Amino acid sequence: MTELYKTDNPISKSNEDKFQRYTFSKRIADTIKNRIDFKSLVVGIYGSWGEGKTSVLNFIESELDGRSDIVVCNFNPWRFKDETELLNGFFTLLAKELGKSLTKKHERAAKVLSGYAESLNAALGGASWIGKITNKLLLKAATLSVESAKKRVEKLLETEKKRIVIFIDDIDRLEKKDIQSIFKLIKLTADFNYTAYILAFDDKMVAHAIGEIYGEGNEEAGHNFLEKIIQVPLRIPSAHIDALQKFCFTEVENAIKLNGIEFQQGEADKFGKHFITFFLKKVSTPRMALRYGNSLSFVLPLLYKNANTVDIMLIEAVKLFFPRLYNFIKENPNLFIKTYNYNYEHWNSKHDDRKEKLIAGITELSKIYFEGNIEKLQKLLVELFPVLNEVFHNYVYNEKSYSTWHHEKRIGSAQYFDRYFSYCVLEGDISDIEFDEYLNKLDINSTEANVVLTENFLSKVVENNFIHKLLYKLDIVSIELKKELAICLSHHMVRLPSSPRTLFSIDTSFGLSAHLVFKVIEALDNETSRFDLSKELIIKIANLDFAFEIMRSFRNDADRARNESVITNQHFDELSSLLLERTLEFLSGKPIFDVFPEQTPFLLSKTWYRILGSESLMNYIKNILNNEPEKIYSLLKSYCNLVFTSRQNEPYYGDLEKDTFEWLDKVFDCSYLYTIATNLIGNQQDYMFVLQEEKQTDENRLKQFIFFYLQKNMQRT
Repeated sequence: MTELYKTDNPISKSNEDKFQRYTFSKRIADTIKNRIDFKSLVVGIYGSWGEGKTSVLNFIESELDGRSDIVVCNFNPWRFKDETELLNGFFTLLAKELGKSLTKKHERAAKVLSGYAESLNAALGGASWIGKITNKLLLKAATLSVESAKKRVEKLLETEKKRIVIFIDDIDRLEKKDIQSIFKLIKLTADFNYTAYILAFDDKMVAHAIGEIYGEGNEEAGHNFLEKIIQVPLRIPSAHIDALQKFCFTEVENAIKLNGIEFQQGEADKFGKHFITFFLKKVSTPRMALRYGNSLSFVLPLLYKNANTVDIMLIEAVKLFFPRLYNFIKENPNLFIKTYNYNYEHWNSKHDDRKEKLIAGITELSKIYFEGNIEKLQKLLVELFPVLNEVFHNYVYNEKSYSTWHHEKRIGSAQYFDRYFSYCVLEGDISDIEFDEYLNKLDINSTEANVVLTENFLSKVVENNFIHKLLYKLDIVSIELKKELAICLSHHMVRLPSSPRTLFSIDTSFGLSAHLVFKVIEALDNETSRFDLSKELIIKIANLDFAFEIMRSFRNDADRARNESVITNQHFDELSSLLLERTLEFLSGKPIFDVFPEQTPFLLSKTWYRILGSESLMNYIKNILNNEPEKIYSLLKSYCNLVFTSRQNEPYYGDLEKDTFEWLDKVFDCSYLYTIATNLIGNQQDYMFVLQEEKQTDENRLKQFIFFYLQKNMQRT
């Protein structure tokens, strides 16, 4: 079974070489094998992290393998806690590996090399030898006893016809003090005859570390020091861009196939074009290609079918290759998913603030990642977030564009953005897989079963998310499925209390659901079908609160031209009358303006008065006020504006102003209402009109009514 996640373990076989490094490595090995000069040789193999230095060392070692005259030692400098252990460990390793080669003479080799280590350590001051030794001592090799021990080691190697090759890797990953210790060790032992060092490291990092203690104390001083130590400096051959591209796309393809991701040719073409344009130059080492492949192997299964696959792959590339850009996007979603078009969103200074922040951010980031080429960064961002065309190219997007981004599950859709950074469908959000299964079942079940199915589904998600998702799907589902959705939602609203009144009712579950139901009715083929479904939902299925909310959309629709209305004026009047009848039946004698104050102007003025006439309406009013005259407070309040203010947590009914009185005077017999009012609080001849706003009281509102009534009569006389 092929592994989903690949480590960047180095390779050692020539048939695994994808970047043509084996020939380079073999040349180094041949140089060592064919070397006649017995003097020491130090080879430096330079390369950045992940470029393949360890693989080159492995290739060299494999070419040296089998030569009886060569003893290979792989020295790991990470294992030693101080300089004394480093020195002793180094010679212990040499003794061990040389002993293996000498078989019966192992003890002799160990004794000779250990003697040299002890002599060197004693001569240089014990545990603090690295710290105390001067450059002069390093070059002179300390004492006579050290020279004597060294000659014994060299004599042993000459006698046994052995050459020791010492590999030291990952030097650049050590702490600075340890890097400095390693190179002092090499300087102490580099003049050993019959030895060769193969050192692999990032020369910039090492030069920076050792430069602090030599010459000018900078990186240039470090490079000068390396020139004195390294006799053969070699830079690892750069991987050809074609080979890296092939390797990278192979890793991407593996991530897709091994995770069972369906990927269409069009998607592959789109990804390939964008990856080559914006990211390929950043894949400078095989390790980076492996890391990208591993990242995709992790993320793709988590978001498969719940996000756009190409967008997943591109934003993961942004994360790996442009990390600061990734963080800028993640931390500023409103810059990338909200419109900048003032025609679709009321202008305020925040629009300019968003633009300024966006432009400033990408200008700085283009200097870091695109050599100041801001146009290229803009092109990348527009591919992921099309709404930015409104900033860069003065585009104007309409609702259809946002719907398309939602259908395609794009990162630029407000409903999907968070998924690309959380790697999951967040609690309360809706999995596209589960949502599609819900719609499929809805298409084949009975209505009764679908009502239960919808209840169960809504119990697990946030209602507004569910309704938004349905709104985006309406254009692509069948007429019958649309009707089924409207019926199920209307049944669901029966089980819910009405939403608290807000300034924008469309933002509530009731408002959104009613809007969706109206959109379903609007989508039906003919007017008769639209009216029949409206009547079924408003009169038979929906509770009164939800019925009023649906009717609000029809009331707005009634202002359209006749040929543009969803239902005819006649059917609208019939629907209004039926809703009035249903309301009266539900109230069982309770006043409409007591129980449904917000709906009172529509039910009494725009329905009862307009359709059934003034006399019928006043008979209803008189029947209530003659028995309970104090109900006039509720009647007058229901015709005043409902005011929303930051000064109060809850909305309140405001003053009864002149235009309100004029509307009341048109609909009701105000002389009758005046009689009821004065019987309650007197004629108020001395009352001066005062706006009370949020401090309004029922009694003051009644006084305001009397004030305007008297003012009207004075004008007549």
